[in-house]
Amino acid sequence: VTMSCFLHTVYNNTVNEKPLYYFKNVNNFIVPDDAGQVILYNCTNVTIKEAYFTRCNFPITLNYCNNCMVENNTAKDTYGEIMTMRSENCTFQNNTVDKIIFGVCLDQKSNNNIIRNNVVTNSSGGVVVMIESNNNSVYGNNFYNNSTFCLKTSL
Repeated sequence: VTMSCFLHTVYNNTVNEKPLYYFKNVNNFIVPDDAGQVILYNCTNVTIKEAYFTRCNFPITLNYCNNCMVENNTAKDTYGEIMTMRSENCTFQNNTVDKIIFGVCLDQKSNNNIIRNNVVTNSSGGVVVMIESNNNSVYGNNFYNNSTFCLKTSL
């Protein structure tokens, strides 16, 4: 996936009557907690916290992001997962995920990220690390009633 795939102008959209937040090239920012979905592109030091996501496709996506924090969020009955593509040094902590594909997916060369203290239930899996993603730390998470625990794929 190249950077050009994420160069769009997106504004004034909603997901389940809540704002869809699409931010590109944003630094040092906290996303409002009323989000229905969050998509970040080429952002640094952005925090997504204390939001509730339901019935949406990929509730949180970080693309080409660095040093971002995703914490204390809830995602329930969604399709997809909390996902990164080519993102580094991001932390995913204290999130609660239920009935989703995977709790967190690190994809497309997502390196040096931390996934800790999350709870993932009734899903296909807890965490998936894919396609040339390396040096990530996954610890202190609780996975219940999922099909798989953690999967490493190198395609």
